[in-house]
Amino acid sequence: MFQLSNKMVQVVFFDKTEAILSSKQHVVTYVDKRGQVCSYPLSSTLEVPSPELSKRLRYIKDILVGMLGARPNDYLASAGGA
Repeated sequence: MFQLSNKMVQVVFFDKTEAILSSKQHVVTYVDKRGQVCSYPLSSTLEVPSPELSKRLRYIKDILVGMLGARPNDYLASAGGA
């Protein structure tokens, strides 16, 4: 997990998939195992069509919440959920 200088968070998984979260643009970009790139609004991250991406986003949320010491609902509220 990396926080880039432009405040984006990039997570590269062992299977070469990637998730990039942009708080500035309010979007999550996902690169799947085949290299296909899809972007979704952060406000609908709990409703993404891919079960694989949904699982990874929950994992990322848990890691970020643990790192930041925030409550899970605080993150969801800032992402437009809950």
